Amino acid sequence: MFYTLHKFLLWGCFLCCVPVWLNAQSALTKADSLLQAKQYESAYQISTNHLKQYPDNDTALVVQAECLIFMKRPDEGFKMVNKVIQRNSRFNRAYYVRAVMMFLAGNVEEAKNDLNMAARNLTDTLLAANVYKTRSGLHFETMNYPSCIADAIRSLQYKQDDVDALNNLGLCLGETGKFDSAQVCFMMAHRLDSLNQMTLNNIGYNYVRSDRFDDAVKWLDKALKIDPKDPFALNNRGFARYKLGETDAAFIDVDKSISVYNSNPY
Repeated sequence: MFYTLHKFLLWGCFLCCVPVWLNAQSALTKADSLLQAKQYESAYQISTNHLKQYPDNDTALVVQAECLIFMKRPDEGFKMVNKVIQRNSRFNRAYYVRAVMMFLAGNVEEAKNDLNMAARNLTDTLLAANVYKTRSGLHFETMNYPSCIADAIRSLQYKQDDVDALNNLGLCLGETGKFDSAQVCFMMAHRLDSLNQMTLNNIGYNYVRSDRFDDAVKWLDKALKIDPKDPFALNNRGFARYKLGETDAAFIDVDKSISVYNSNPY
C-alpha cells in the first residue's frame, strides 16, 4: 500500500511541476522572440521577472546581457555574462554574447577567441547561424576574406534568409573580385528586406566597383531616401557622379559625407 501511495505522490508531484517548468520555458522563449524582434526593453523585463523566481538561470542572464548591449548598458551586460561563463564554462551562448560586446568595442582578438569558444559543439541552430555570421563579419574587418566567405556560407546553411549573412558574403566576394556573385547575394538580401539600408548601399557600392555608375547612382538614391545623411552612401554616390562627369553634384555629395563623418578616409 505504501509503495502504491508513494508512487502516486511522486506522479502527482511530477504533474504539478510540469506546468511550472513549461511556463518557465515559455517565458524565456518569449523573451528570446522579443530579443530577435529588437524589442529589448520588453525582453529584458521578462527575463528579469524570470530571474526573480530562478535567480541562477544562465539563459535568462545571457538574454538580459544581450539586451543590455542594445540598451546602451554594455558594462552591466559584460559583468553578467562573465558571471555565467565563470560558473558554466561550456555555455556557448554566453561566449557568443561576450564576443558581440568585444567586437562592438573594437577588441577583435578577444571577440575572435570568444567566437571560437562559442562554436564548440553547437546544437542550437539559431545560435550557430549567429555565431558563424558574426565571425564572418569579424573576418571581413580583418581582411581574411576566404574565412569570411566560409563562415558566411556556414551561417546561411543554418538560416537561409539571414540578410546580414548574405551581405557579409557579398562583401567578401566583392573583395575577391567576384562582383557578379556578390551582386547575386545582395539582390537576394534585397528581396528579403527591400528597405535594408546596408543592402542598398552594398548594391550601389558593388556597381561602383563594377564601373556601372548609372546603376550605382540609382541604388544609392534609394539608400539616401531612407537615410539622407548616410556618409557611405553619399561618398559612394559622389564617386559615381564624378565618374559620370557630374562634378558639381559629386562635390556636394562628398562634402555632405565629410560633414557627417569627418574622419571618413574614403
